[in-house]
Parts: sequence; structure tokens; C-alpha cells
Amino acid sequence: MDRVDVIGASGGESGDESAPPAQVVITDYKSSDVRDPARAKERARDSLQLQIYALAYQAESGRPPDAVQLWFLESGWWAGSRWTPSGSTRLATRSGA
Repeated sequence: MDRVDVIGASGGESGDESAPPAQVVITDYKSSDVRDPARAKERARDSLQLQIYALAYQAESGRPPDAVQLWFLESGWWAGSRWTPSGSTRLATRSGA
């Protein structure tokens, strides 16, 4: 995995049980030059590498990540998907430029 971000404090960690759980996002950086948003979404949705990272995270932490995403360094585009063990669902694509 290139990066695992934990966004927000979970109730148990912050001491506030009413706090929403932390969101876990796995990012895989790619050097390929993808500039088409549809292609970026397709690559994220179909990425076997992201699926393996998500399964590995779940095996280690006991919970699945909330999302996985590819970040294309050449173009600045990223595409992400919500992740479930049965597959991923597209979330968003945007330009970082």
C-alpha cells in the first residue's frame, strides 16, 4: 500500500462515544498518465491491486477500509471507490490540477 489515511477520530479513540467512526482510505499512487475521468474511474473500479490492499487491511485490522482510490501522478487525477468485500462502488473522480 502506498498510503492508508485515517480521517476523523473514532468514538473509542477520542473518548466521545457519540463521535462518528474514523474513515479509512487506502491510496495507491500511479505513474501512468490517465487524463480521462471515465478511464480513471474504470481503473479504480477494476484494480486488483486495490482489492488486495483492502483485503490485507481488513485481515490486519479486523475491519474493511471505507474507500480505496488511485491517484495518477502525471495528470493529478484521482478516482476512488467505496469498498466492500463483495466489490467496490464508484465514488468520485476529480482533477488535482
